[in-house]
Amino acid sequence: LQPMQGYIYALTRGPSFNVYLYRTPDGGETWELVSDNSFGYHQNWACTEMLSFRGSLYAGVSNYFFSMDVFRINEDLSFDRVVHQGLDDTNLLFVQDMIIFGSQLYVGSRGSISIDPRGAQLWRTSDGDNWEHVIENGFGNPDINSISHGTLAIFNDQLYAATGNYGSCPNTNIAGARLFRTVNRLPSPDQESMTLSTDHMTPVTITISG
Repeated sequence: LQPMQGYIYALTRGPSFNVYLYRTPDGGETWELVSDNSFGYHQNWACTEMLSFRGSLYAGVSNYFFSMDVFRINEDLSFDRVVHQGLDDTNLLFVQDMIIFGSQLYVGSRGSISIDPRGAQLWRTSDGDNWEHVIENGFGNPDINSISHGTLAIFNDQLYAATGNYGSCPNTNIAGARLFRTVNRLPSPDQESMTLSTDHMTPVTITISG
């Protein structure tokens, strides 16, 4: 569910694996069907995240055949596919979370169950049209193939991301959950670094070029 401009929007999945978008102006008493055809792409079978950003609604959609997409739902209910096939990475299957940090929209992804050699990724955009990678290659280790679902969070003006491993990892130097956070606090998100907390809480810093 996501509120925007006097409506609550809801995404569901039907028996034919189509994605349906509804909205309600009165807290759920009445509902209006906005889209019943997976935003025009029938291979899109699930919507995993949705967030309002700069007056539009952004929806992360999973597609097992052609990787993941991000759609922008505009005020006039038209759709724009602003991310196509995982920013040209067809191993990315799921949008795991979305969050607004500073003035930018951040999106965390998960790779395929059978190890994505590039690992988990974190992207951002300031306008919804132009996207850039913030983190690639699983925060430096491709065995970290997912930013865990719903784990992007802001605390004390820092962005946190929890990660996990899905499937069998060929390497054993990284296993289980890990927690990353930005070193720099707002209002300077363009100069971020991410700190990896290991089992013994020894910080390992990975610098991001802003």
